[in-house]
Amino acid sequence: MNNHSHSKNTLKRMSIVGMMVIGAMVLSACMGAAAAANTPAVSPGQPTETTAPATTTQAAPTSQPTGTALSLDVSNNPAMGRPILVDNRVFTLYMKNNDTANTSTCDAACQKLWPPLESSSLPAAGTGVDAALIGTGTLPTGGSVITYNQHPLYYKATDTQPGDITGEGALNIWFVVTPSGNPAMLPSTPTPATTPLSTPTAAAPVTISNPMLEAENNPTLAQNIITIGGITLYAYTQDTANTSNCNTACQQVWAPVHVLGTPVAGTGVSASLLGTAKQADGSVLLTYNQMPVYFFKGDTKAGTINGQGFDNVWFAINSDGNSVGSVTEVTINVASNPTLGNYLVNGNGIAMYAFGKNTANTDNCSGVCPTIWPPVLTLGSPNLGQGVDPSLVGEIPLSNGMQMVTYNGMPLYYYSGDASASQVLGQGYLNLWYVVSPAGQPITTPLSTP
Repeated sequence: MNNHSHSKNTLKRMSIVGMMVIGAMVLSACMGAAAAANTPAVSPGQPTETTAPATTTQAAPTSQPTGTALSLDVSNNPAMGRPILVDNRVFTLYMKNNDTANTSTCDAACQKLWPPLESSSLPAAGTGVDAALIGTGTLPTGGSVITYNQHPLYYKATDTQPGDITGEGALNIWFVVTPSGNPAMLPSTPTPATTPLSTPTAAAPVTISNPMLEAENNPTLAQNIITIGGITLYAYTQDTANTSNCNTACQQVWAPVHVLGTPVAGTGVSASLLGTAKQADGSVLLTYNQMPVYFFKGDTKAGTINGQGFDNVWFAINSDGNSVGSVTEVTINVASNPTLGNYLVNGNGIAMYAFGKNTANTDNCSGVCPTIWPPVLTLGSPNLGQGVDPSLVGEIPLSNGMQMVTYNGMPLYYYSGDASASQVLGQGYLNLWYVVSPAGQPITTPLSTP
């Protein structure tokens, strides 16, 4: 067994193990309701993104009431589970994460579905809103748009009632905004598909202007961890100082934070550890203690840490700039699926798979393969749960000093599309990838009939 170890402070000195897949989509032509001058003109029976706008004009419930001064306010939206930026009528405001600082990229067609927040004067700042973050930017169609933390603000035409958030996560580009001026949530987890994607499409970084980092106590980890807008930030143990080794496929699941402007040290965050690092492709990454930071696509709410310890290479970051936890022995448990029966999972309930092209104790997953099917790694002998046969558990050494877990001679893998416990989206893929039974056999039962 290799005695290689990873301490909390070595996070920034290690080289790459590939990760994963989530399709970050490209903005297509937006169709929908017509926009009013300074607010979304939305009618009852608002057309969808795939239908033409109605030809008749009806009352516009989201238009600014005559004689009412526009202001930006904060609402504790129950669907989001956190405070978000709204106007004075509690209609949700959005940002577009591929806009640039104070410059909208939403063209005339886009504005029909995403009406920009336009006003002849700066809105007033309500309780919880930072007046210093309110400004103006330019629209590609001419005119100006109200900005917050340099993000142009928009409504969603299908938000017909106060508190609606129908635009959240749309196209993995549009997000509601926190009072600190950051996107409130992350690219959404895709709806499970019968057949998973075979290759990644495009990377999914999140771009934030002047991001404010805060340290928040996480009761599960019993530490203050670094967040943006309440969403956990992670570091990748295979990165080197100020350099991301998370490739395009990896970025589908682990979204690096790209920075416009200057990051801000909020409560509990050390300004001396906060920085940025320009990458070879010209992007500017947010760093903490020289570690590039990432969001995890499986964290869809503030305070969640679903990416913690993933594959023994992803960890949350504490306010001192160290990883929360370190590479440890993986845990192998048994889970049950009504179609597949009992199968092997890790300590977080993430399914483990075998690859049909492997031979005994040999890993033949190479090239782009391990970015989609990352190996199950361990530092020492795995911890075994009830129902796991210890005589079938083994390890094979990898070139980076880690150990890859085998079961009955079969190297084990995760599927990058499985973001949470109970998901088995890789089952039967290409008739080569299958979950593994506690008896040490691939379970070839299909989940559904094509």
